[in-house]
Amino acid sequence: MILSDQQMDAVRLGSKGVDWFEFIDLPCGPQPLPSWGKGLHIDWMDQYSNAPNLAIKTTGNVRDWPDKRFDKEGSRYMARHPDGRAEVYYHDGAVRMQTLTRWNGETKEQEVFDAFATTTQQGFGGSIIPVQIGPVADRPELRGQEVLLRGPWHGGAPPGYVEVAYHYPWRDLTGWELKRPWWRRTGTGGLLLSIDLFLRIFARYQPHLRIVRAHYYGRMHTEPMKPEWDEPKHWVYERQFAARKAARAAQAAS
Repeated sequence: MILSDQQMDAVRLGSKGVDWFEFIDLPCGPQPLPSWGKGLHIDWMDQYSNAPNLAIKTTGNVRDWPDKRFDKEGSRYMARHPDGRAEVYYHDGAVRMQTLTRWNGETKEQEVFDAFATTTQQGFGGSIIPVQIGPVADRPELRGQEVLLRGPWHGGAPPGYVEVAYHYPWRDLTGWELKRPWWRRTGTGGLLLSIDLFLRIFARYQPHLRIVRAHYYGRMHTEPMKPEWDEPKHWVYERQFAARKAARAAQAAS
């Protein structure tokens, strides 16, 4: 099953296991940050039991960088930048050389071509995403080749990474849009940050908050805490839910 982190939490809601959390020490003093990192916003998702959502303000589309290569490790296709950025897709379909068709914008006709491609699945609405395969691949003949991922899936962040949304000035803003804070404008998902890079950005833009590594719903979470909380949101909301349930039971019994 290939699901995003939020979807996996929904699937595992109420599942039993060994839950625990620990505080993470933030780096102290000035920290080197990539020039594209300009802010960090937290949506606490107060009306829901979801983990807090994280949004990064950037100077551009940080999922694009020169010479990007995806390592193929089983069903995971992952590109890593030296500064801590990453992008990942999941597709468990077989890859083979296939004869396909595509639209040629210059000739205004369909053309036939050969390419390495996966089987067709329905991730991203069946979109075809071309990726250049890097030196790490479980199929040596694919190294250095372009592979067309046909309907790949968005899945959870791999160990050692945090997924965030990012906002950048991808179009000219006018009128009411200019009055909205940057985190309420149109954002883009699918950006992964290494834990090290994320903590440095967090320490720069949210130094007054604590951050924890928490295990619940059968997986790891790295998330911030509100100043008034003494434990992560999952525990706070579980305690509130239990209190409301007990109050309803007492009312029914009276």
